[in-house]
Amino acid sequence: MKTIIRNIFFIVLSWLFLPVSATNLEVIISGVDLPADLSAEQINHLLSDSHGLVWFGTVNGLYRWDGQRALFFSKNQKNEAVAALALSRDGKVWVAFADGSLAYVEGRQLTPFAVADSSFSTNISSMVFDEENRLWLGTEGDGIYCLDGEKLFHFAHKDGLKDEYIYDLKTIPGNKVAAATDFGIAICNFDKPTGKFSVETIVEGLPDVIVTALDFDGKNTLWLGFHKGGMGYYSLEEKKFHQLKLSNTFHFGQIIALETNAVGTWVADDKNGLMLVNGNERKNLDVIFFNGKAFDEKVKTILSDGLGNLFILTQKGMYVSSGGVLSMIKQAGDFSLTDLHAVAAPDLNHFWVANNNGLVEINGDEHKVFLDKVLEPTVRITALSQANDGRIWIATFGQGLICFDPSTEKHWFINEKNGLINDNVLSVNCKDNIIWAATLGGASKITLSENTVECSFQIASFDKQNGLGNNYIYTILQDSRGNVWFGTDGNGLVKYSNGSFQFFDENSGIGDDVVYAITEDENGEIWFSTSSSGLYSYDGNIFKNYSTSEGLSSQNILSIACKDQHVFILTDKGLDVFHKEGNIFINMFEDSENEKLQADLNSVYTGKNYVCFAVQSGLIIVKTNAFDNNTYEPVTLLDWVTVNLQALSDTNEQNFSSDENRFVFEYSGLWFPSPQKVRYKVKLDGYDPEWKTTYDHSVSYPNLPPGKYTFKVVSFLGMAVAQGKQASFSFEIKKPFYRQVWFIILVAAILVFLIYRFIIFRETRLKQIEARKKEKLEFEFQTLKNQVNPHFLFNSFSTLISIIEENPEKAVNYTEALSDFFRDILEVKDQELIPLKEEIRMIKNFNFIQQQRFGDQFLLKIELDERALNSVIPPLTLQLLTENAIKHNVVSKSKPLVVLIKNDMENIYVENNRNTKKTVEKSTGIGLQNIRDRYKLTSGKEIRVVENEKKYAVILPIINK
Repeated sequence: MKTIIRNIFFIVLSWLFLPVSATNLEVIISGVDLPADLSAEQINHLLSDSHGLVWFGTVNGLYRWDGQRALFFSKNQKNEAVAALALSRDGKVWVAFADGSLAYVEGRQLTPFAVADSSFSTNISSMVFDEENRLWLGTEGDGIYCLDGEKLFHFAHKDGLKDEYIYDLKTIPGNKVAAATDFGIAICNFDKPTGKFSVETIVEGLPDVIVTALDFDGKNTLWLGFHKGGMGYYSLEEKKFHQLKLSNTFHFGQIIALETNAVGTWVADDKNGLMLVNGNERKNLDVIFFNGKAFDEKVKTILSDGLGNLFILTQKGMYVSSGGVLSMIKQAGDFSLTDLHAVAAPDLNHFWVANNNGLVEINGDEHKVFLDKVLEPTVRITALSQANDGRIWIATFGQGLICFDPSTEKHWFINEKNGLINDNVLSVNCKDNIIWAATLGGASKITLSENTVECSFQIASFDKQNGLGNNYIYTILQDSRGNVWFGTDGNGLVKYSNGSFQFFDENSGIGDDVVYAITEDENGEIWFSTSSSGLYSYDGNIFKNYSTSEGLSSQNILSIACKDQHVFILTDKGLDVFHKEGNIFINMFEDSENEKLQADLNSVYTGKNYVCFAVQSGLIIVKTNAFDNNTYEPVTLLDWVTVNLQALSDTNEQNFSSDENRFVFEYSGLWFPSPQKVRYKVKLDGYDPEWKTTYDHSVSYPNLPPGKYTFKVVSFLGMAVAQGKQASFSFEIKKPFYRQVWFIILVAAILVFLIYRFIIFRETRLKQIEARKKEKLEFEFQTLKNQVNPHFLFNSFSTLISIIEENPEKAVNYTEALSDFFRDILEVKDQELIPLKEEIRMIKNFNFIQQQRFGDQFLLKIELDERALNSVIPPLTLQLLTENAIKHNVVSKSKPLVVLIKNDMENIYVENNRNTKKTVEKSTGIGLQNIRDRYKLTSGKEIRVVENEKKYAVILPIINK
């Protein structure tokens, strides 16, 4: 933060045509460090949104600013110069560009708004939203437009508008809009049900027809600024204009801007810079303005936000203050307010101060010194207190008490000679007709008589010997319950009630036995400061301590005062304000040279709506009636939530998938007076075990596991306790589908089903294996039976005998073939599949045996290509099919049996001509079924049988290796 700028500016008081008095008043403001890519020259418009963020309308586009960072919102076009800004009733920021286009902010995007009337394109000068959230646009020479939903209405001369050049627009009660024009004020009303536009032009009584600036105070007053006529206000209730007149020595320039806050109405013109119409009373206006020499920058615009800050944008820079809540008086006319020791202020235009010369009355720019002739050169005034009768009670160090009557300018001394316990008085406290004096020799109670002319009194004194316990008394307080409290040097806090003393010291829970200052709040709670252990409160039962660890700027406390919900603490480092309800300290004022503030103890005065502190360099004034409009802690905002590099448009509670687990949280703590002091505490419930303290504006969680989370952030100042309002975002990352309950149940069900199916399959498979084994045994048995049955053996041996007799050599070959045939059966009977070539070799042996029996009556033809010969086949398949052909058909010369084995691309065909026997041998049917089952088990394929009257064929699918 830039060094705090103290500017001297004059108070000019006027009502109607009376000349004004002037008091030099210094408002505490501080320079703003704008982002590096922005300058005050580029910024033309300021807007505060519902969160407290400030928006800049610049020649280069729209920016959002949180005190440290500026985020650019682009409409992605060449001309992005901003002409006006407005906040809608639903909290959206709207922007009008110099090219006549409109847009509004939505999330991180600037969304263009297309006006239905394509011909709309004009120079917009200002815009506002009325009570029904209709957008009103003022233009530079084209009258006024009203955007109702998507329908655009245009109002100009034809509708009663006297002038079409609009400087400013303001919403006023009754769903109306006031327009500042070159011909007075235009009060505009658009009745939607009837579609009628009406305008009331106000010119009568105005000092100038050219109205350049407007502001509405939120009640019934419309402030007006003119081109040459200065300023004033128009009462909507009275329907009357009131001119603000100044003395002939001061002249307004053209009014640039008006802004009303709780302190008053701030004014900027092109001649004098910034000024303030102080207060809301219409009969007693204080005009405060900056001296051109001390603050000669030309003001461009003023903004009062909802947090109590006042932003001042000039040609050269930007500044922020507490909105006039805090100020400092250093000069009254030609009188310099320095070396002050005490203050009593009936009001802020008339007050009493004590300096090294005596008692000084300040009334406007006039001053008068009293008692300078009667005070000894070495005597200093230590405290002032004003009684109900208007008399000023003055504590001196060396000459006791002085009672001064301002109405007669008479004074009376009360000292050791007439009963005061000690002439070195440190403080004085007045209540009704009781005056208490704190001295270095004890305390004296002064009871005034009813004589209002003279100062007649009775004195009762207390010291260490008669119960007070200590002779060194720093301060005395008479509370609302009739008790008297003493701040002592060594005996802590002492309470006097019903004639007895009660002591509160280190044994009672107070960390220090030296008490400097005591005050009471509106709840009757006692607040006091100590020499080294900070600030304490006492509610009658419990002492609470507040030190630097709670946010107090320094434990060296000079003065304290209570007003409403606040405790004002002047320390050697600045002015702290403790907000009791929020339990938080705010540092409001720091010395410009970072030096310790020089002030006497208990140099404070509490007025009706203000608190004054007398310091060596002047008077610090806090306007407590406006202080409630200020924030007591940084406003915490959760700006953006980014998931997997994508910013969310909605920060309500949301659910995310398991792979949407990379989160970045960006946040702000709005504290514009000192943004660099803001710290943050962040915690992700469900992940972080403890809070994390940081100055960073973002935190990332790159790989969150599934679960429910709540991100929390709270901002705070310096060493203050982080206990403000949290910003939070709750969300849930869902488990991956394979960890969902439904999926686990489904998988479990599938597993159970698969296990069940596996068991069924296994049992079926085992049964099939057993069946195959059984079939195989039956096949083997049947094959053996077929081959060794009596008919086969008889036929084979008969054939062999006949051959032996005819041709012994041929008989030997026949015997060898028969032997090979039976040996082959034994070798292949245990195999599931054998090469087709091997099967062909075996069938040829079988054919040789049958040829010896039938001769040319039986013929076996084999027509297989190489592809088929390279396949495999269940053993003895061809032999069984050939055997079946011989079994079921006549084999004779007249009816020879021909068996043909051939193939195509997919199948092997075993076919024979049909010469069906009249008497068919009994058949079990096992052979063909066996072949069918073995094919299905080994290859999953089916064999087919095709037959007619002439031919019988079995089709065997080719089984590749």
